[in-house]
Amino acid sequence: MFADGMAAAARRAGFSPAAEGEPISGHALLAAMGGIRGLVEAVVPGLVFLVTYTLTRALVPSSSPRS
Repeated sequence: MFADGMAAAARRAGFSPAAEGEPISGHALLAAMGGIRGLVEAVVPGLVFLVTYTLTRALVPSSSPRS
């Protein structure tokens, strides 16, 4: 049921060339998320915050960008 919903959402968004009833491949889902770069850009900021906060227990160094 979840896979069907994801496949329908991907088709509506135009991210998949899959025909009606055809399962969406992992490559199509990865492309819909922006590829490897999209995954990295989504995960890295939160991961850096989490690691910095865990090590320092301070919000200021964890949340302020360094220039």
